[in-house]
Amino acid sequence: MPTRLDLEQLARTGTETRETDENSELPIRVLFVEDDQLCSRAFRRALAHYGVDCIVADTVSAARRLLRENGCCFDAVLLDLRLPDGRGEDLLADIEGLSPQPGIVIFSDFLEDLRPEAASYRTVQSSKQIAPGLLATILRLAAKGYAHSTLARFSKQFGLSCKEADILNRVAGGTNPKQIALDLDCSIQAVYAHLLRIGKKTDCDGYHEVVAKLFRFACHALGHSDWFS
Repeated sequence: MPTRLDLEQLARTGTETRETDENSELPIRVLFVEDDQLCSRAFRRALAHYGVDCIVADTVSAARRLLRENGCCFDAVLLDLRLPDGRGEDLLADIEGLSPQPGIVIFSDFLEDLRPEAASYRTVQSSKQIAPGLLATILRLAAKGYAHSTLARFSKQFGLSCKEADILNRVAGGTNPKQIALDLDCSIQAVYAHLLRIGKKTDCDGYHEVVAKLFRFACHALGHSDWFS
């Protein structure tokens, strides 16, 4: 993690010198679950320069309340693991229960402590030893799911049909299978059949694992694979 002196400097200045304006897109809103006030203040101010608006919750209970009341307003959740009243993983089911689902970025210097059950969720993992500009890129990637060009390359590599790619597109964007069936005017059984075939083609046990694999594929293409498990 950046040292306390680094964080204090970041909190005062707001951000490091920007090299490009590639992140000057439409703002995204992020729920930042972090109990270290210096850390949350520093990254909140720095990320604001990249169009990332952070709403901070310093406990599991506060984050759960914000998700319940305003969950549809968040594009992504930046989630610390060690919190005063529980673990960051305790919020994963709450986040995944939202429709549309925000992207999830686990943000911790104790990633080795991540509970095994968290692997079944659609998460991206990042150390706190990261520049705000790169973190902003990761948050935007998580919020969007991936770039369509990345999906095309992913689909080609694993031999997905157009229908399978379309369904993966919708799932990775946070749409649940029931809604996909309604949107495509087909049965939910047909959607799950497509998801099963996608899983077999990509050597994944379930569609959550497929989406996680797609995230890793996308981040590798952007040159950020070192920040992901």
